[in-house]
Amino acid sequence: RRGKTLGRSVLNLAANTNHTTACGPDADASEVNNLYRAAFQVLWMEKLKKQAAPELQQDKVVVGKIAQKSSSFVEYVRKAQKRLDLPLELLSDLEIQECFRLCLSKLSEYRRLTALRSLLARNVESLVLVDRLCYLLDIKGVRSAALVPLFEARISPRAFAMIATR
Repeated sequence: RRGKTLGRSVLNLAANTNHTTACGPDADASEVNNLYRAAFQVLWMEKLKKQAAPELQQDKVVVGKIAQKSSSFVEYVRKAQKRLDLPLELLSDLEIQECFRLCLSKLSEYRRLTALRSLLARNVESLVLVDRLCYLLDIKGVRSAALVPLFEARISPRAFAMIATR
């Protein structure tokens, strides 16, 4: 090991098939969730973070899975503010809508980035598997190790099992 790691989001993305990422099962809901989260992150960094409790004054905060339960971005932000114990008066509805409008204007960029990441997902998953296989083969006492396909890789990049014998 040389101290290089892949983040959790990269590994999770690597587990998605191109079809799942591009077509569904409910791609619109996923896109809205990510867009809401990104727009909230902008509001957080620019306006809300400095008003939060000291223990919450970090770059990322967890608000939970509230996008599916919200009918609009304004409602999403209000729910997030409640979860973070922030006064609702910190932002007007107009400020929230303007932020969302700006983020929505970047939707085509987001879609291009997602498509590129999706295309690279199988390669990332393959690198992870080969790295783990090399690690197993370097361990003393491991006689053999192999990757065995379980089903078609187009169904999921995680279509392989790693088998080792001592």
